[in-house]
Formats: sequence, C-alpha cells, structure tokens
Amino acid sequence: MNKKTVKLTAVPTANGKVLVPYTLRRSKRARYLRLSLTPNGALLTVPQRCSLKEAEHFLHRQGTWLIKGLAQQPPKVALQDHLEKNPWLSSQGRRWHLLFSLGGTTCQWQQNEKTEEILFQLRAKDPIEAQLVALLWDFAKTVLKERTQQLAHELGVELLGVSVRNQSTLWGSCSGRKRVSLNWRLILLKPELQDYIIYHELAHLTEMNHSQSFWSLLQRYDPHAKCHDREIKRLGKTLIHLGAKG
Repeated sequence: MNKKTVKLTAVPTANGKVLVPYTLRRSKRARYLRLSLTPNGALLTVPQRCSLKEAEHFLHRQGTWLIKGLAQQPPKVALQDHLEKNPWLSSQGRRWHLLFSLGGTTCQWQQNEKTEEILFQLRAKDPIEAQLVALLWDFAKTVLKERTQQLAHELGVELLGVSVRNQSTLWGSCSGRKRVSLNWRLILLKPELQDYIIYHELAHLTEMNHSQSFWSLLQRYDPHAKCHDREIKRLGKTLIHLGAKG
C-alpha cells in the first residue's frame, strides 16, 4: 500500500479560491474517480490508470461541494473524551461497562464475564489516545470476529473470513469471495446497531447489491433494519471518525 500524504490545493469556488486539505489514494478496485470527506479533509480515490493531472482537475471541479461538506463536518472529538462520557463497549450482543487503570507497565485489556466489565490498563508515560486506539482495535478483532461468525452460523450462510480494519468512511464491506470486513469502531455502537451492520454485510453474501431483494433479505435478518439504518446514518458522522489521526 502506498503511503498517503495530506496535501493542500487551491480549489476554485463561487467565492474565489480556497485552500483544501486532501489525500490522494490509488486503488486497483476503483473504476471511477471518487471524492469523500474524512477528518483530515478530502479523500480522492483514483483508479490505477487515471493520470494525476486528470484526478486533480476532477478535484478542482468539486469546489462548491467540498467547501459545503467540510463546513458541515462535525467537530472532532477525542476518543478519550467520548469514552469518559460513554464508558461502555458492545460485545456478544450486549453492553459491557468499561473501566480504566492508569499507571501500569503494560497496555492491555481484560474482559470479566461475571461482572460484564472490560478493564483497559494504560501506561502513564505514553499518549493515552494512541493506547486507546490500539486496545480498542485489538479488542474489536476478537469480539467482532466471534460475533460475525456466530450470527452467520445462526443464519446458515457461508462465511469464509472476517477481518477488522481501520476504515475511515465505511462501517463494513463484503467481497465476492464471501469475506466480510468490519470497522473496529463497531464496538462503540449500541449492540443492536452493531448487529445491524454485521447483518447488512452478511446479507451481501447472498445479494451483492442494494436491490429490493437485498433489503428484503436484510429485513428478515433484522426486522428493525430500517430504523437501525436511519440511526446509523445519524450517529455515523461522528462515531466513524473517532480515533482517526490528524
């Protein structure tokens, strides 16, 4: 994977040129130029055969949309602040109370089944935010894989693999090889919303589209799918950026 660097470019708008931070990412899977917003500015996804000149020309034509979108971006919230106000994580279809211990020599997590608590042990000398991201991602790799495999087994669908990643714009994705990829931040969602995202990707194992057949199948998996989809869209703008660099 190529290293991505945040750059600045002067983008024409109705009110004159404005400096916009953006990151250019080459993608073998992309068929078209695609522009999205991240906590660090704009993300320009470019197909392999597309020239840099063409990509930048495309970016400069989106000035009005970019400025409007960046202005509507929610204020960035530190992961530590979020967890202090919401000291819980979702695992196994239920909420677990999150506790912190500061001052140890190791950075690790422990899960107590009896008390339904999760303890994060943090090193006092190291940056808290980076430790929290590392622990949450490690915790998510364990519990999200287990939960996805459990739900796939209950539904009777064929699932060949689950990966947990640091996605910046997606809660999850599904490949034609029957593999599901999930955003580690799913553990920050309520259990029913976490399951909804998992059901969404499991439905794609059968319907690799967003046709009416897909939504009907998802409705069978999760009878409250429509309500959960609306809630995800409302919450996602803030939660999906938690723990992002920059």
